Amino acid sequence: MATMKMTARSVEALRPPTVGQVDYWDADHPGFGLRVSAGGRKAWVAMYRHADVKRRLTIGTYPALSLAEAREKAAAAHHTVQYSGADPAAAKKAARAAETFAELADQYIERHAKRQKRSWHKDLLILGKDAIPRFGNRKAKDISRRDIIAMLDELVAHRSKRIARWRSSASCSIGRLGATSLGQIHVIACRNRRLRTAPTGC
Repeated sequence: MATMKMTARSVEALRPPTVGQVDYWDADHPGFGLRVSAGGRKAWVAMYRHADVKRRLTIGTYPALSLAEAREKAAAAHHTVQYSGADPAAAKKAARAAETFAELADQYIERHAKRQKRSWHKDLLILGKDAIPRFGNRKAKDISRRDIIAMLDELVAHRSKRIARWRSSASCSIGRLGATSLGQIHVIACRNRRLRTAPTGC
C-alpha cells in the first residue's frame, strides 16, 4: 500500500506489478485510491467504515473513468455513508443480484401461468414477442407502470384492434393490468419488493 499525490500524469504512469495487486491512495483525498493489478487493470476504489466494518467500493476502471470523475464518485459515496448511513458497496452488490425482467418473466411462466392457466402459452407468446425484447435485460425493480403503459401505447399504434381494446380496458384502471401476464409479473414483483412502482400501488 502506497500513498501518492495523484495527477492525471502520475496515474497514467503507474505500471502493473509482476504479481498480485497494489493499492495506491490519494494523498489529497483520504479513502480514495487506485488498485493496479498484475494483468494491467486499474480500478478506482473508495474505502469507508459502515457499522464499524471496513468496506471497499469499486467505483470504476481507468482510463474509462478519469481521475476527476472518480474523485467525484468517491466523494459522493463518502457523503452517502456519512449523512445517510447507507452502505454503497452492499447496495451495488444487491443491484447486481437483482433479477432482470426476463428472469422474473420465466418465474411467472413456470411458477404461476403453467400451474394456474390453461392458456399459459398465450402469455408466453405475449412476453416473448413484445415484453422480453423490450425489457428483458433491465432490472425488474427499475421498470415502472409508465414503462408498461408506454409499451402498450406502441402496441395500440401498430397492432390490431384486439390489442387496442385490451389497452382501452387497461387504461380505465392500472390495477386491471393484473389480468394480463405483464400485470401478474408486476404484482408478483411488487409483493416481493422487486419493483419501484407497482401497477396496483402496493
